[in-house]
Amino acid sequence: MKTRESRYFCWFPALLCLMPSVVFAAKAVVSDVFPTAKRRPTVELAQRLAAVTPPPPLPPETVLPFNPVAFSQPDPEEQRALEQAAASQQALVSAPSANSSQARPGATDREQLVAIASRIMPKGSIFIGNEAMLSIGNQFIKIGAKFTVSYLDVDYILELTAIDRTTFTLRLNGEQITRPIKSAK
Repeated sequence: MKTRESRYFCWFPALLCLMPSVVFAAKAVVSDVFPTAKRRPTVELAQRLAAVTPPPPLPPETVLPFNPVAFSQPDPEEQRALEQAAASQQALVSAPSANSSQARPGATDREQLVAIASRIMPKGSIFIGNEAMLSIGNQFIKIGAKFTVSYLDVDYILELTAIDRTTFTLRLNGEQITRPIKSAK
């Protein structure tokens, strides 16, 4: 039978064998970074390679693809389209309306449309398939539909031109206005 002293005696030589490995492992750690004198040529080479030299100036006749000379001037086709749109808008404004009872003295179509549209309170919009409808009162109005609205004892014919999730657009005699869809609670 083993005694307690014999157990300790058995472990003692094993500990003596491990002692030298612990002493060698405790040596000073060698750094991965080289001393300054040895690093200096590498740093100087890196600085020379990373130096930015300005490019030589371009000749004055060079055309720059991302900043052409006449870039800030309007495109002639776009200018013609704007002039045509302004002319057609002027023709709509100056032409007598089909229903002369719609025109109130002293108020433009835009002013009338703003006043009328502020009184229209849709309940919401409904999208069935690709077709959008605006719910006003008990009516469902589709895009492109014309409907009559009475304002100050005068009947106005409005056209619903657009609907999206939060707004709708109305037209009166060429003038358009976009309004938010507010739920009437």
